Amino acid sequence: MALRIGAYTRVSTDEQANVIEGSLDNQRHRMKSFVDLKNLQESAWGNIIDFYIEDGFSAKDTNRPAYQR
Repeated sequence: MALRIGAYTRVSTDEQANVIEGSLDNQRHRMKSFVDLKNLQESAWGNIIDFYIEDGFSAKDTNRPAYQR
């Protein structure tokens, strides 16, 4: 049975969002690539069902809408 995966991405500042390594798009791509690789190693390992995206929220606490979802 394949895992159902919720992938969480977050940046807290515009500076982080504009740096290629830490951008939301890059985080999403890296998570998808990881799941694709795991599926190659183990048939039907898992599927990303949804991306939970937090743009502009600090990680100082867990009071973040996408994190709570």
